[in-house]
Amino acid sequence: MLKRTQNQKIRLHALNITLVIIFLLSSTTVMGKDRIVSMEDVPGESIDFVYFYVNLCENCTEAKEQINRFMNQIEAADLQITINFMRHNISYYEGSAYDTYLAYLEHYGLKPEETSTPILFVGDTYYKGEKDIQSGLDVLLSEIRSGLRPTTPILTSIRTKNEQMKDTFDGFNLLKMFVIGIVNGLNPCSLSMLLLLLSLLLVKNISLVKCGLTFISGKFIAFILLGTLLFQNLSKLNQSYLFYTKLAISSFIILLAVFNIYDFYMSKWERYGKIKNQLPSGLRRLNHIIIEKLSSPTRQWLLYISLFALGIILAISEFLCTGQIYLITINYMIKTTSELSLLAVSYLVIYALGFIIPPTLVILIIVKTNELFNITEFIRKKMPYIKLITAITLIILGVLTLFL
Repeated sequence: MLKRTQNQKIRLHALNITLVIIFLLSSTTVMGKDRIVSMEDVPGESIDFVYFYVNLCENCTEAKEQINRFMNQIEAADLQITINFMRHNISYYEGSAYDTYLAYLEHYGLKPEETSTPILFVGDTYYKGEKDIQSGLDVLLSEIRSGLRPTTPILTSIRTKNEQMKDTFDGFNLLKMFVIGIVNGLNPCSLSMLLLLLSLLLVKNISLVKCGLTFISGKFIAFILLGTLLFQNLSKLNQSYLFYTKLAISSFIILLAVFNIYDFYMSKWERYGKIKNQLPSGLRRLNHIIIEKLSSPTRQWLLYISLFALGIILAISEFLCTGQIYLITINYMIKTTSELSLLAVSYLVIYALGFIIPPTLVILIIVKTNELFNITEFIRKKMPYIKLITAITLIILGVLTLFL
């Protein structure tokens, strides 16, 4: 009798365990393609939207609003459908988001160099650009109402990190950044301060090359630091105000281009007092005082420290004169990568290297020829052409800023 009772207890325990297992299986989670959700969280059918965008892109902002309106329409129609809106910011051009982007391009037969954002993948179709997304969503809404339920593949990276980084750097022409830096380095504002410094250093029995390169190193570091600060702040701008920000920057740059065209004629007619695009007279006088003070130490080690600090100070004070093109360069960088990553730092360094090429050449030529006055006169005579080149560059960059 006791044995029978024990067997009944064993069978009862087994039955309880079986019921628990059945209960757990019935309430287990369902693996979605991109997430894990409880069965109770699934109100009906679902459609995956895979959307890629970048920062500082007004078209991306508008496309996102269109998708949100579409989702509201689906909800209002009470179709019992959930839209899984998966957004990927690929501004960084690295990391998992960009890896996923490359995987989708390859799956849909697209090439990175021929594809732009915003882009939306739904089912076996992709919609590229604000207008295409809008028209595509209108058609998709009708198809969903008629019973269509597109299935979007959920992809992950199929490329190695080395391949991804190679594609990233192959996709951009760093030479452009270098050339833009050289053009900005020819700015008379910058060169005039350098020539004043060299004229004060010539009377000292010291190496012009070491002093000049120390001064330029300070400017190089300052430009990278300035670029970093501008980059980080501009990349955080609210996208809804982007168009107006770009319009303001573009208008300001075109205005500066007009000033440079005016300066072209004034310098050609040798009316230097009427040149517009230059540092304010008060700031020029302050720079002259700073140059005289910081180039005066008699001890060589202290002189080098002073010259390095002078380079940083003048780079900041000259920003009113040399910063326009730099601002456009940073705006272009943000379109490429909105995170201060290896690529962004490379752009800053390449630009800064280009910027210091002209002053470095001026120093080497003066040391080689010992003709400071003749070189100063040569730069003065070539000022009209420098102004004209700057004006053309500003016009091109101003237009590109507004429309790209």
